[in-house]
Amino acid sequence: MLRFSAKLWQQNHRGLLPKSHLLVLDGLPVTMASGEFYQVDYSADNQDWELYPIWKTDCIDDISLFDGVGD
Repeated sequence: MLRFSAKLWQQNHRGLLPKSHLLVLDGLPVTMASGEFYQVDYSADNQDWELYPIWKTDCIDDISLFDGVGD
C-alpha cells in the first residue's frame, strides 16, 4: 500500500501545500487515479479536499504482513 509522505512531497514540491494540510496528509493511503498518478481525499481547515496528481516518488511503500488478510 502506498502512503503519502509529507517529507518527500516537501522535497519535491516545496511550498505548494500549507503545513496544516501536510500534517493531515502525512501517512494517508493514496489511490491510483489515472496513468502513473495517484490521488488522496482528505479534510483540512474545515473543508474537504482532493490532492491530484501525486507522483509515486511522493509516497512511501507501506508493506504490511497483514495486507489482504481477511479480504
